[in-house]
Amino acid sequence: MYQKNTHILVKCLYFQVEKYILNEKIKFQSDKSSFNSISIVDGYGMLNWERNEMKLNKGETILIPANITSYAIYPQPSLTIIKSSI
Repeated sequence: MYQKNTHILVKCLYFQVEKYILNEKIKFQSDKSSFNSISIVDGYGMLNWERNEMKLNKGETILIPANITSYAIYPQPSLTIIKSSI
């Protein structure tokens, strides 16, 4: 399910690239079949998984390992990301 400010940029048999413009928390789920790559295009936020958190800054790219099956991103106050997955 996609939220209002989500755009699929590329989708094919091998990978998918999506752009999210976030003004509120978003949760992601995975099935351990792929890592996710999150590139911070604009803004700042926090990444939370299990009992960990990490600050997200404009210009950074974060790799989420396949064994992390649930994580959330909190924009502070807004955040634009590019999410890539296989």
